[in-house]
Parts: sequence; structure tokens; C-alpha cells
Amino acid sequence: MGLERQQLFTDPNQETNAMRSVTLRHAILIVSLIASTSVARSAQSDSSRIVREVGDAHLAAVTRDDLQRQLKLGLPVNELPDYSFAAAERRSKEAAEWLSKLARVRPGGLAHEETLSVDVLTHQLQTRIDATHSFYFAPQVTPYASPIGPMAQAFAVMPLSTAGDRARYLARLHDMKKLVATLATNVAAQARRGIRIPKPELALVEGFLKSLAVTGEASPFRPAAARLATMSTTGRATFLQNVDTEIQTAIASPIGGLARSLRGDYAASAPEAVGLSQYPGGLEFYRSLVKSYTTMDVTPEDVHAIGLANVAKINAEMAKIREELKFTGTQAEFKASLRSNPKLFPNTPEEIGDSLMS
Repeated sequence: MGLERQQLFTDPNQETNAMRSVTLRHAILIVSLIASTSVARSAQSDSSRIVREVGDAHLAAVTRDDLQRQLKLGLPVNELPDYSFAAAERRSKEAAEWLSKLARVRPGGLAHEETLSVDVLTHQLQTRIDATHSFYFAPQVTPYASPIGPMAQAFAVMPLSTAGDRARYLARLHDMKKLVATLATNVAAQARRGIRIPKPELALVEGFLKSLAVTGEASPFRPAAARLATMSTTGRATFLQNVDTEIQTAIASPIGGLARSLRGDYAASAPEAVGLSQYPGGLEFYRSLVKSYTTMDVTPEDVHAIGLANVAKINAEMAKIREELKFTGTQAEFKASLRSNPKLFPNTPEEIGDSLMS
């Protein structure tokens, strides 16, 4: 639970995939809360109107930046998300304008649910505003946080039923070249700031990129034959030929180049250790992450102390159990005895059922 447990290329920051998921859930909560009160009221106050307008605008922005949500809503994917610093600046400016508008809200004129919406909106908008300050700490090419993985998942469910769907699919494949180039730009900018993927993770990252820089049927961006079953044989062959061309030129080749950029001088200068505190400004960013993830004004030291206190409490309770069982060995020996006790590990479906029902 120490400071080094928060690793730069293991845990995403506020604007990476994990936090975008949290942002999306909060945005949906906001709209739900507003809908349960504001819509039901015949005469909306100015404050209620502002909360509704800002909530709607925020949800629209989150949807714009989230391919999975667009597909879930049945919306056409007309562009891929922009992961550039310039886009982060635009999102930050956009959020600042909404937060300024939200500041005009008078709490006394709101229902309880609307007050909750204001609190959630304020937190989420401030997170988007602050994203430019933490932008270069965001993982770009790790298997657990790179946006390339979710892109492949999105392509796997994009509709292909109509000619328009297929044209859109090819266009978005073509757009992947720009997306990968943006990530390469970000990686280079991180390196200039002294932020590189740790040496222990480079092999893992290269394996991840290698799995995406493939062509033909092995590519996760190539649609399965079952998705094209309604097409004519000739039409299907032509479409897949175009898909393969885009995969080669817009995905496999650029990702291969990105992987190669992580070798040589980059790898030689990569740190041996992991953890945010080794990077310029990393410790301060780590402290901001703790507040963001917990949504409380706490420090890493506070969280560490809570963890130690709870471990001590659990160990004390385990000591009482050992005493009740008249076990005279150490805590480690007690744990070992539990792992080796066959009575605690059912081997048949019947034993599992008996264990669950006892």
C-alpha cells in the first residue's frame, strides 16, 4: 500500500479508459437524477434548467468520446476519438465553460436529486479540466490501458449490414493510422519529459503491439466471415480485400513502427524501477489520483495507514481463532495448515454442493 504501489503503466489516470468508464457511469447518473425531478416539474427554475443543460451537454461529450457507448446506443461511428494533447485542451476548455455556467446555480432552488447532480457534475468537469496537467502520465501503449485494444473491440461489433455500414467501417479503419500516429507522438513527448515505460514492461508492451500488427484473418480488426454472411461471394471478397489493404497500411504498418520506436535509445533510457514517484511531477500526480479515486481529501499516507490498521485488526482476529482452535504454531504455519487441509477443499460436485449448503 506504499507510494510505489501506484504504477504509471499499470493504473490509468483520470482520462484513461478505466476513469472514462467511471465518468460515463457518473454522466448517466446525472441525467437519470435530473430526469427524475426536473422533467416532472411543470415550472423549472433557472437553476434547474442550467443543471439539465450542463448535464445534457456533458453526457453528449462523454458519448462523443466513447465508441462503445455510441455502438450501444446504435449511433453511427462517424469518427474515432482524438487522443491528442490539443483535443485534451479542447475538452478542458469545454468543461471549464460548463463549470462556469454551473456556478450560477442557486442550491436553494434545486431538488435534492439535482443537488446530487451538481456535485457529480462539478467533480467530473473538474477532472476534465485537470486532464491537461496529467496528460503525459496517461499510458499510451500498455495492454491494460492503451486505447488501441478498445478500438479492436469496437470494430468487432460495428454494424456491417448495409453498404453504408461497410463504407463507414473502411473509413474508420483508415482513421486508425492517424490514431496510432497520435499515440506515437504522445509516447515521444512523454520520453522528452523523462517519462518512459519501465524496462520490466517493455517486453510485455512489444508483445501486445505485435499481436495487433498482424494482417489477414489473424487481425482483430478483420470481421469474421459470419458477419458478412448476407453478402454475395463477390461482394464479400471485394470488401475483405479492401479491409486487408486498410489493415496493412493504417494499422499493422504504423503499429509496427510504434513498436520499433520503443527499442534502441528509448529502451536504453527506460527506468529499471516502476512507480510514479520516479518521474518529474509524478508524486504530485499520484497524490491527485488518490483524491480522484477515493473522491475524498485524503493523502497516500492516510490510505496506507488505514490499510495497515485493518491488516492489524484482521491479524488480531486470526490470533483469537488460532487460540480457540488451540493451534500453537505461528500465523504463517496456521495459513499453511489451512492450505493443506483436505477437508477445506471439496473435490466433487457433491462435495461442493454440501459445502455451499452447510
